[in-house]
Amino acid sequence: MQDIKVHANYIRIAPKKMRLVANVLKGMPFSHADAQLRNMTQKSVLPLRKALHSAGANAEHNYHLRIADLFVRNILIDPGPSLKRMRPRARGSGFPILKRTSHVTVILGIMRGKEDGTQSKDFVAQQEIKRTPQKTEVHLRKKFVQQAKSRASRIKQRATTRTGAKTRAFQRKAI
Repeated sequence: MQDIKVHANYIRIAPKKMRLVANVLKGMPFSHADAQLRNMTQKSVLPLRKALHSAGANAEHNYHLRIADLFVRNILIDPGPSLKRMRPRARGSGFPILKRTSHVTVILGIMRGKEDGTQSKDFVAQQEIKRTPQKTEVHLRKKFVQQAKSRASRIKQRATTRTGAKTRAFQRKAI
């Protein structure tokens, strides 16, 4: 059985904001994903929920599947075309504004469970989707500190390699 795919194109929300909500839903059963979306307050929830319900309806109508047997295999958020606008700035200049759009693809899979109600190994393996690592604030801060340390060590190395009796890290005046 193929996966059930639904596309929603040209949604007027930035892809970065859509991915925040979409990453929460990956690997969830259909009913859990719908309940999660009902309780979220972001603007991107409405188009994602519409696409999810459309995929569920397609599965019921076209493939004669039960919604209870479906899970969210993947949600892809791709950038669409950007609307370009100009904001007036000082001295007659203009500053570009990009109003970004998104293309959403919802992919539903079928749970293959055992008769006793437990989940099979196939479903557990399908749930473990490779997610892109989230760049948290701590990760970015560590990266910034490492860059600052490497810059400082390069400056010190340059200062020690210069010839002369006195060397400084930052030479502002002639010695």
